[in-house]
Amino acid sequence: MKRYLAYCFAAIAAVSITAQAATISYITDSSEPWGQAGGVNGMNQVFGAGNWTRLTFANALASGAYGYDALYLDGGAANTAGFQNFINANRAGLESYVANGGSLFLNAARWGGLNGFDLGFGVRLNNGGSSVAHIAPGQAGNAIFVGTNSSWLGSSFSHDYLTGAGLTALINDGAERAILAELSYGSGRVLFGGLTLAFFGQHGGWSADTGLLRNNILLSVGNAANPLVNDVPEPASAGLLGIALLGLYLVRRRATR
Repeated sequence: MKRYLAYCFAAIAAVSITAQAATISYITDSSEPWGQAGGVNGMNQVFGAGNWTRLTFANALASGAYGYDALYLDGGAANTAGFQNFINANRAGLESYVANGGSLFLNAARWGGLNGFDLGFGVRLNNGGSSVAHIAPGQAGNAIFVGTNSSWLGSSFSHDYLTGAGLTALINDGAERAILAELSYGSGRVLFGGLTLAFFGQHGGWSADTGLLRNNILLSVGNAANPLVNDVPEPASAGLLGIALLGLYLVRRRATR
């Protein structure tokens, strides 16, 4: 009987481990970009309140940022200087983090900021905003756009655009410049943006589906680190129950022989 119980508990433990979601941190200054709650709301809606960690540029490294499976950094508006200073101080570390399998999202709709700012990975963030945007050519089937429209309006939807070798543009602005793009790097993936993401889903004058678009983007950041990020708890609970019942059946069957 003890052997059957051991098998049962081992199987339950195995299912519990595979059902764990990726760990993710949202990093910005102590205040929210553009004074909007879009980042916090999106993280709560996608990953669940309490299932992600809010860090700042000042405390991120001391708090073990590189220990998370996925990182989302936002340097919009008054957080521009903090964002740029953090990148300048940790460019090599961020590149190493992604090369070793991390999922990283660097996004900033900046107030000014250095034109052609070096984000690392051979990518630069350039000044230039737009109030219109659309899915980049060939990207309509990307999971980021499930349920969304193919174009959007918002003032200003983006404040910066991206350039760099090897980038795959996902969203372009009205001038056909990439404002959301991705890059495979080593064993990981980086998503880059010049989006005013803090306003997505928060402003009545913007396209109504920008909240969904924001959530899809954040989910893709988590899924790049761990495909199971949004699969708990129901499937895991069902699997645990099934294993437990099987174990009880085997124990009972042996006991009655």
